Amino acid sequence: MSHKNKVSMVKQIETILMDKLAIGESKHTAKQNGEQTEHIYSFSTLKSYMKNCNAFGSFCKEQYGAKNIMDCRQYVDSFLQSKIRCVW
Repeated sequence: MSHKNKVSMVKQIETILMDKLAIGESKHTAKQNGEQTEHIYSFSTLKSYMKNCNAFGSFCKEQYGAKNIMDCRQYVDSFLQSKIRCVW
């Protein structure tokens, strides 16, 4: 079985976030036009999202053996609960 076609979870996350990247576009203008903005307008936001999404991906992989980011949706609550326990 070949592993050539398998994409790492980090790469999956990067692809999803890069598709939402809209550097140079105005978030303010989009809001004024009443558009539902699902874009990322700055590199610092992208960096922050990458960090947190990769932490979530790692959590899913370690705790549940997930290999695909789409399989991780069901573990969002569990991940957030683990983060709340760390703060308290």
